[in-house]
Amino acid sequence: MKRFITTVLVLFLFLSLNAQRFGVQGGGMLSNMKWRNDYFTLNTTVKPGFLLGVTYDLPLKNTMALNFALNYKCVGAAFIDSTDLASVRLGYVNLDIAYDYIFDMNKYKLYAEGGGYFGYLVRAQSVWKHKDQDTKTENLNIGTNDSDDILPMDVGVTFGVGVYYGVWKFGIGYQSSIINLSPDKNHVLRNQMGFLRATYFFGNKK
Repeated sequence: MKRFITTVLVLFLFLSLNAQRFGVQGGGMLSNMKWRNDYFTLNTTVKPGFLLGVTYDLPLKNTMALNFALNYKCVGAAFIDSTDLASVRLGYVNLDIAYDYIFDMNKYKLYAEGGGYFGYLVRAQSVWKHKDQDTKTENLNIGTNDSDDILPMDVGVTFGVGVYYGVWKFGIGYQSSIINLSPDKNHVLRNQMGFLRATYFFGNKK
């Protein structure tokens, strides 16, 4: 974990010193988790969350840019099963890398993006609501053993659309795991996340 975070921080420090479009971003998320095995699938519904971080745009041409973002993302899922499990809360440090294709419309620029992300799980909790009892929160076991609850790493794809407007960038998109997050190979667990994001750039030179 420390090596991953240190590497990403060094990368962003280097980029920010040479930045043409370096900024901060934040937004809201609606997330869900798909959990199933050979016998049944847990019924889940979306859970609200948020993202907060820094970002860097590397212009390639007038119509193209490579975007890097380092975010903390709060995601998870709410459960609508017959058990007492109410929700799962996950906190990831994410490195997002996306390619933007930009349509120049003079005052504003529309864009479509595609790419991927690498996430490291730093917080994982389950919330239980027992009948006639107080809500109980438990930490999930993060690791690679079959007895653990969830893997520490998440890798996925990103798709989105949005608009550049001056020093602002607004976007909406979707992210999904492409690997199984369950250490037990008899189960399948994946994150599914939608986001609404706003970015403010400093020293805009584009």
